Amino acid sequence: MQYHIDPTFSVYRLIERVESGSMLVNQRRTMSLVSHEIEDASLHAKTPTRIFAGFQYYSRFMRQVKRYTRLAEKAESIYVFGVPDVETPSIENLHYIRLRPDDHLVNEWFVVSYGAHYFSALATRETTDITMPDRERRFEGVWTFDPNMVSILTEWLTSTVDAYPLPVQTHDYKAESDALSRSILRLTNHMEKLPQGDERLVELTTIIHKQLRPALISIV
Repeated sequence: MQYHIDPTFSVYRLIERVESGSMLVNQRRTMSLVSHEIEDASLHAKTPTRIFAGFQYYSRFMRQVKRYTRLAEKAESIYVFGVPDVETPSIENLHYIRLRPDDHLVNEWFVVSYGAHYFSALATRETTDITMPDRERRFEGVWTFDPNMVSILTEWLTSTVDAYPLPVQTHDYKAESDALSRSILRLTNHMEKLPQGDERLVELTTIIHKQLRPALISIV
């Protein structure tokens, strides 16, 4: 099935208007850690989540095929966005959304996961160039756990890919709180393994104290 994406469509712009005060700038390796946290929490959620993930180019997704094959077995459905620069494997319950090189979404890295027991969204745009070395690439955006914001993003993306609407979710805030606590613990443990001077120490500390802990307090 072919999907026709509006070239001006932007996940980042929607969330920027609402959460502009929470914007952070992170390097690519930190972005990978955050994405994996959302994916892992989705994998272990009590009920399936619908997942939307922007990889910019399909070649970037190829590194994560095994991870997303496992996710697709548990998720309600998965939609992967990217420019089709390589052939991709067919994965049951995973849908590829083709982008054109000049689409806004090509400059964005996002992971949106929404369900009753887990809801989270990472929405960013690249401030560098994708052709730069990975260590030099930077992304600006936000990691949110606001159920209303994640629900709006999910509805918007669901409409964009012409998927059927999800039923109204009754949020389990205890499950969300537990998932948040596990993310804080895992990221803190990861920080302890990083060498002094690694800029990820500052980035992860900022994420924990400016985004995760406030989100946990608001849920509790």
